[in-house]
Order: sequence, then C-alpha cells, then structure tokens
Amino acid sequence: MFQRIYLIVEAMGPVAEDLRMSIEEVDDSAASLVARTPDAALALVGDNRISVAFVHADPARFAATALEPVLAAQGTRIIFMGNAAEESRAPGRLIMQRPFSSETVAEIVRPLLQSRVA
Repeated sequence: MFQRIYLIVEAMGPVAEDLRMSIEEVDDSAASLVARTPDAALALVGDNRISVAFVHADPARFAATALEPVLAAQGTRIIFMGNAAEESRAPGRLIMQRPFSSETVAEIVRPLLQSRVA
C-alpha cells in the first residue's frame, strides 16, 4: 500500500497533535512525523520521502536551516504557518492562515490523494 508521509514541525504539542489528527481524517493511510524544531525534524526525515511538510516558521529563516534543502531536493510541498509566516508575505510560499481547521488541512491534503506520485 502506498503511504504518504507528512512532516509537522511545530513546537506546541497540542497544535501539532490537532494537525496530525486533521491529516489522518482525510488520509487514513498517512504517516506523520512530528518534531519541535527543524533540527529535530531533520533527524526524523532520514530516508523517508516527505509528501507535505507543515512548518511553523518564517520562510526566510527556514531557508537557512539544514532541513530546507533536504525537503526541496525531495520536491516536498512545504506549508508555512504561524505569526512569522503570515507576516512575511513571502512570494511563492504557501502559508496556512490561522485559525486552521480540519477543512483547511483537507483542502491541502485531498489533491494528494488523487495522485500516487506525491
């Protein structure tokens, strides 16, 4: 069975858990890796191909992390969230506006279910 792997980089445990549950409501075969920081996430990624990463970070600061080029090389869809992301207005970056809901997450995840490539 094809399994998509989602990465959640979020320091606040309850927010990360809500996001994980929202993903699994839409994609019941999902595997979610959860980390508090980009460095911790890098250790989790290993050989896993990440379909989508939800990252609580300023896109410009995230670009300077060791995790960013790893995800970019995989073609991972990166969704930024949080104050810094919303305020950055970074062109070409996907920003999930708050408050997010299960439906917001579903709008991101559903298109992946149409393709086995992601």
